[in-house]
Amino acid sequence: MLTAYVGWSGARVLIAPFLVWVVSPFVLLWCLLGRTGPAASGASRMLRVTAVGVSTACVAAYMARIAWPPRSQGAFVFVIMPPLACVAALVAKLTAGAFRRPRA
Repeated sequence: MLTAYVGWSGARVLIAPFLVWVVSPFVLLWCLLGRTGPAASGASRMLRVTAVGVSTACVAAYMARIAWPPRSQGAFVFVIMPPLACVAALVAKLTAGAFRRPRA
């Protein structure tokens, strides 16, 4: 498990909330994608692009953290990425909703 590699010596009871925290942006994107409507719509396309971008950014940040561990604040990446990813998903959803074409 990644937390063992990082050297996290927290209590076992904190592992489940930590995993929920890290996975939450992907669950949010999945829920938002389920509510966008047809796959060909602009909102759906924007959210799909955002999902790929968020996934790529998170994996890259986590892999960089493993490859080049910092001297201090080792959990910073794991703490900051989920809220940033959630904000990106919500901004994409609001932007897609704002530019939705009215039905004729």
